[in-house]
Amino acid sequence: MEIDRIITLKALVITALLAAAAAVFYTKAHALAVVVGGLVAVANFRLGARILKRIVVPGVSSADGRNAGIVSFLARYAILAAELYVIISLGIEPVAFLVGLSVVVAAVFVSAPVLKKGEV
Repeated sequence: MEIDRIITLKALVITALLAAAAAVFYTKAHALAVVVGGLVAVANFRLGARILKRIVVPGVSSADGRNAGIVSFLARYAILAAELYVIISLGIEPVAFLVGLSVVVAAVFVSAPVLKKGEV
């Protein structure tokens, strides 16, 4: 399995665990904010991984790759800004949302031993 899929799967599992904990120890609104943050983080990670794979594909000139990278970078952050605007205007719990946004980082740390062994 590719590393981006492993990280995505682990990030979704971490999101589910954190949302369950938020629902038990806080409120359903906090759990929803964790889920929304986790889904935004995973979607952003998947899009970034797909773009990076396209840029570094053998046979693509560096200028074409650079141009595609700049355009996709700007588009990705424009979409992220629109998502954040909607989320803020809906009144999602900000701290729980930030916890959800951190799941990809947590998934990378959990995957570090696998990366060091070179099993991927």
